[in-house]
Amino acid sequence: PSLLRGSGLSPTRNRLAVLSVLSRSSSPLTAREVLDGLDEGADSGMNRVTAYRILELLAHKGVLTRLACPDRVDRYCLGASPLHPSHAHFYCQQCGNMRCLRPESVRLETGQDLSLGRVEAAQVLLAGTCSACLSEPRRQ
Repeated sequence: PSLLRGSGLSPTRNRLAVLSVLSRSSSPLTAREVLDGLDEGADSGMNRVTAYRILELLAHKGVLTRLACPDRVDRYCLGASPLHPSHAHFYCQQCGNMRCLRPESVRLETGQDLSLGRVEAAQVLLAGTCSACLSEPRRQ
């Protein structure tokens, strides 16, 4: 609730349900995966449109980060905060899985070129082939 209030949003049951699904995940989720997580909850009854609107609102307010992925399917994770530091992500181009990287695994320079303006957000996405796909025997 304090995360929502800090962004000027009321902690409605549906918003809290979406945040709960994302906070339990160890990797960014697609909107479909968030909906599937809601369906597993005993008290869910949120429709698809409401879930998408909540995801977009929370991303707009900075509560969530929306990640634009090479497969053109956005994924969502908690926004940067003291409890959830900003970090890069790895996207497997074969299986489509995405995972969070440790914050220290990719270092960004924090100095800004003031001629650009003010940088308010950054996304670092590394794309390649995950270890699981690399270890699979090649299909003929």
